[in-house]
Amino acid sequence: MKLQFLTPALHGVLDYVAAAALIALPFLLGFQGIELWLSVAGGAGLIAYSLLVDRRAKRTPLWG
Repeated sequence: MKLQFLTPALHGVLDYVAAAALIALPFLLGFQGIELWLSVAGGAGLIAYSLLVDRRAKRTPLWG
């Protein structure tokens, strides 16, 4: 039995939403210092990871 709660396309969209939240919310909530930059770095890393993964949510593949 195969359980699938999220489709690959929806998972890809949620990756980008989470990345945007990780980047924007620390600024909106007034974080400062290392907690701000760790969150921004995590969001940027999530975007990079999402671009490298082959999912149907992307319009064009990064390679090939």
